[in-house]
Amino acid sequence: MLKMMMRNIAASASFYCSSRRWRGMPCLHTNSTVVVFANNYFAFFHSQPSKRIKSTRTQLEQAVINSPNITTVEDAFNVFDRMLQKRPLPSLVRFTQILTQVAKLKHYSAVISLYNQMGAWGILITILINCYCHLNQIGFSLSVLGKFFKLGLEPNVLTFNTLINGYLLEHRVPEAAALFHKMMRAGNWKPNVVTFGTLIMGFCMRGNNCAAIQLLRKMEERPCKPDLVAYSRIIDSLCKDTQVVDALNLFSEMISKGIAPNVITYNSLMNGVCKLGEWKEATRLLNETVSKNIVPDVFAFKVLVDTLCKEGMVVEAEGVVEMMIQRDIEPDMVTYN
Repeated sequence: MLKMMMRNIAASASFYCSSRRWRGMPCLHTNSTVVVFANNYFAFFHSQPSKRIKSTRTQLEQAVINSPNITTVEDAFNVFDRMLQKRPLPSLVRFTQILTQVAKLKHYSAVISLYNQMGAWGILITILINCYCHLNQIGFSLSVLGKFFKLGLEPNVLTFNTLINGYLLEHRVPEAAALFHKMMRAGNWKPNVVTFGTLIMGFCMRGNNCAAIQLLRKMEERPCKPDLVAYSRIIDSLCKDTQVVDALNLFSEMISKGIAPNVITYNSLMNGVCKLGEWKEATRLLNETVSKNIVPDVFAFKVLVDTLCKEGMVVEAEGVVEMMIQRDIEPDMVTYN
């Protein structure tokens, strides 16, 4: 199974890197070193320390620690340039900190550009794959993974979760499901709760509630049991498709298993019942939210106000708005309209 996945991904990597080179996107260098995974994430090759300039390196790394909050791409490039000018180079951990912060700012192209400046310093594989995925360049993500396999190294489940999410960002749910099933058959990358939750989200995005529920049932057979996120996503999808009875049944099942709902779960249910004009059920859900010490947000009140107004119950709607103000929840323009 591993060899088959290696051949498939390596073939995809060669195809994407050759057929899409004209786009100007960076491809992998054959002389690149790699990052090896260890424990839950991955460990990095470090530059060899030098006692002769230990103080210089210590000062540099201390500077990175003292100013970790990079708020602009310019900040990242400036810090990165200073680090690249030092000899010996700082450890890959320091470079990874910078790339991670830039990725969190959603400047994915900048991460790839910074990575290219590192030359043969290494492939920060999951970060790089994640950035390509958010740029809708899943092919280049596969080329990174293919290079990793060719060198005889193995990624971990975190990397495959990132790839599945990348397929979903391009609305390629069948490919995401196919990769999921390969993980199920493989011995080294068994899906975890994040893998299941991500694919459930993909099925829900396409309105395939049956497939999402089947995946939920499959989770129940495994050590990674369904969590609040998995249930809430399916409940929300059912409510959007006005399958409110099924959503309420799934909600009751979730409660019976000791999984406490949150404001997002209740918002989905309130939106579902309000679509059907069931303002009494919506009111009950709102009161239940408050009784469980869950603070309703503006969305919960807004959908109830809208439903009451559509039913001609303007006085009752005004009462809900007054309740919002008493709870220091500022009604938005949509609520007033």
